[in-house]
Amino acid sequence: MDCFNLPAVAEKYDKDLATLSNMEKIELTEYYLKNYFEGTEQTAKELPLEHFICNKTYVRQITLPKDLVLTGKVHNFDHTSILSKGDVTIMTDEGVTRIKAPATWISKAGTKRLIYVHEDTIWATIHQSENTLVEDLEKEIVHESDLSWINKENLLGDK
Repeated sequence: MDCFNLPAVAEKYDKDLATLSNMEKIELTEYYLKNYFEGTEQTAKELPLEHFICNKTYVRQITLPKDLVLTGKVHNFDHTSILSKGDVTIMTDEGVTRIKAPATWISKAGTKRLIYVHEDTIWATIHQSENTLVEDLEKEIVHESDLSWINKENLLGDK
C-alpha cells in the first residue's frame, strides 16, 4: 500500500487511516483527487480509451501512463479484466494486489478500485450487453460512487 499516499488523504480529512475501510479509503481518495488536484478529472477523461463492440460483447480498453493514480467507477456486473501490458497495484474492498501483465481475472459486481500504475499499462474489461451505443453501455455497466458520506466541513482547511 506504500504506492498510495493515503496517510496524507486521511490527514486532510482529519481521520486515522486505520479506522477507515478500504472502500472508504478509495472513496476518500477519489474525493480528494477530484477536489484538490487541479486537472485530475480532465486528465482522466483524456486517457486513450478504445471501444470494441461485437456479438453482444463490449470491450473497453484503456492505456494508462506510468505513475498515474486513479479510481474507477463502480461496476454493476461481474466482468473479465485483462492486463495485456504493464504493472499496477490495485486496492479494492477486498485488499491490495499488485498485478503484472500478462494477467486475466474476474472482477465482481460492486467492485471499485484505487489504482497506481507502476509502468505504462494497457487494460481491457469485457462485458456482455445488448446495447450497441457506448453511452448506453456505460450507463448499464458502471455508476459513480456515492461520496455524500464525506463531510466537507471535516476536511481540514475547508469551511
